[in-house]
Amino acid sequence: MRKIISKIKRQHVKQVLIYGTVGFFALVVQIIIYLLLCMVRVNPLYANIVGAIVGIFVAYHGHVKFTFEKKHKFSRLEFIKYAVTAVIGMVFNSLGVDLLINMLKFHSYMGVIPMILTPGVTFIINKFWSFR
Repeated sequence: MRKIISKIKRQHVKQVLIYGTVGFFALVVQIIIYLLLCMVRVNPLYANIVGAIVGIFVAYHGHVKFTFEKKHKFSRLEFIKYAVTAVIGMVFNSLGVDLLINMLKFHSYMGVIPMILTPGVTFIINKFWSFR
């Protein structure tokens, strides 16, 4: 029984680490796009949305291949669940950017904060619903 519990714990820790790595890579892509768009004076909220959309595609492919190691062909239901989760993450992220930049009047670069917090929320949803 201990071996089984130990294996489950190792497997979950490994999965969280891979999820974090894939998510970090997608986050870097998202932040780069966000900052580049802010530099050319795109509204931070729009810059965040564009960055998040690109980040969603990068993360989806990484999570399917590496985090959840899906071996099956494309699953429409799984993709729809992932897309719903991504939209939840994007809304959470966008509301955070709007709060910090437009309501609290922080510098546009502070919009990075919600981008860092969002992956924790989406991991839980993806783990127990999207890729279950």
